Amino acid sequence: MSLLYRSVRILRTEGISTLLRRGTYEAYRQTREVLPRTTATYGGVEVRAGRILDDYVPDFSLDRPGYESGLTAAIEGEVEEGDRVVIVGGGWGVTAVLAARRVGPEGSVTVYEGSKTQLERVRETLALNGVSGRVTVEHAVVGADVSVFGSAGDADFVPSAELPDCDVLSLDCEGAELRILDGYEGEPRAVFVETHAFLGAPKADVEERLTGLGYTIDDVRVAEETSREYCEEKGIYVVTATRAGA
Repeated sequence: MSLLYRSVRILRTEGISTLLRRGTYEAYRQTREVLPRTTATYGGVEVRAGRILDDYVPDFSLDRPGYESGLTAAIEGEVEEGDRVVIVGGGWGVTAVLAARRVGPEGSVTVYEGSKTQLERVRETLALNGVSGRVTVEHAVVGADVSVFGSAGDADFVPSAELPDCDVLSLDCEGAELRILDGYEGEPRAVFVETHAFLGAPKADVEERLTGLGYTIDDVRVAEETSREYCEEKGIYVVTATRAGA
């Protein structure tokens, strides 16, 4: 479908204001990456993810309080002081920072990230938020390389059976979740799984796997409330499960 045809269709069906908003969004999206970076706030965590004009363009913002709202809610509800937390899939490092704040100086957080690009982002975010000292970051693909953002570079491969024992396990690994659950031998008190139905890890299968491992499903919600429609379409949810007596 040509750009002209799409523009005419939007103009006729949704009006000039929608056409202008979408046109501005697309034009900015195409040029955004060449602009200087600046600090944004994602889920209460400072990250160098912003660009200097983000606050002036529709659908972009330097403040995203609902970023990864499913995982952040799970961390706030289940992670305790002194916990050992293992995170597979570092993203921008937001969940690692939140977990590090919760576990305190007596706890620990270990992050496994397969993408070289995301690895540097995680490290940068940890330093920016002053928690590098209690977080270990491993450049490694765990379980299966289903969908790694950018290049994995010289990432190690870690079988899920070799993940360390922990109190809390968080999985946001773009479709590798089921394979990791199948191979992991630890017995954490709580498990958080971001499901990816479009990559072969649907919510129903994750719930079935967790209950089969002796967990109770405590909460299921879309991964990011501000993107509810997209999350529902793609099957992206966060499942929180706990083990009684652990």
